[in-house]
Amino acid sequence: MCALVLACVLAGVALEPADDVRARLDKAIAAHRMAMDKAFNDIDDALSSKIELFRKQGDREGLKRVKAELEAWQSTRKLPRSVPTALYQVNIDKTTKTLTLEFDRALREFTKLGRDDLADVAEKERGDLLKAGKPAETSQPAIDAKMWYSIQAAKSQRYAAASGGTSATPDIGFVDKPDDTPAHWQMTGSADGVVRIVNRKTSKILTPALVQATSGTDVVLKGPLKTVGHQGWRVIPAEPGLVRLRHERTGRFLSTAADGKGLALADDAKSPDSLWKILRLP
Repeated sequence: MCALVLACVLAGVALEPADDVRARLDKAIAAHRMAMDKAFNDIDDALSSKIELFRKQGDREGLKRVKAELEAWQSTRKLPRSVPTALYQVNIDKTTKTLTLEFDRALREFTKLGRDDLADVAEKERGDLLKAGKPAETSQPAIDAKMWYSIQAAKSQRYAAASGGTSATPDIGFVDKPDDTPAHWQMTGSADGVVRIVNRKTSKILTPALVQATSGTDVVLKGPLKTVGHQGWRVIPAEPGLVRLRHERTGRFLSTAADGKGLALADDAKSPDSLWKILRLP
């Protein structure tokens, strides 16, 4: 059926309404498969590069760890920890959303045309295709109040760090690597899922700049406040391996600022700018 529909399209032959719907769906499926292949290959290449790096360094333990991650990734699609996966997840979400909308449209059209047979086929295809793109769960590790962490922006792959400002209220920017203390954070008081996020270099706490904070309010570093909820953040699991940090008092989310240079509060919980990876430091 699919080959016949494609041949008709290429030959310029007029299609029946149901065939026209099927042709559009086939085009969307082909685009989805190409996007998926690229996303998978990007992770393959990143892990292969990591393996080669450890091999050149003579790092036997690192080599074994990443080889095991590559095997798990290729066999079960378990997301690796040794290479960034946020962009992969963003791309998978994007192509999955596009394909889901196209399947929804096709199923409505087949139903209107009385072609339940074609709707049944499309419904099964949708389940198979969307299941294939879902990565195995990689859970966010439990927060240990005694450990230090980096906070990596999923979209930019950069790390939040103390940067400039004043001694009383240091600003926050981003760095490429979490090697130095300005990019180290401790999360205290996590029994109920709400934490205070403390910067290692400044000993200041992640805090909205204004008590009457709204969407777009800068997030800076301040000393302890009496309004405890104003410095509280709830760690909320999001996509596999990622979290969102919701400000306890306002219900808004920690996000990359509009200019991309700092942190701010945002209303949009679904924005890639409010996705973070919390990584335990050695």
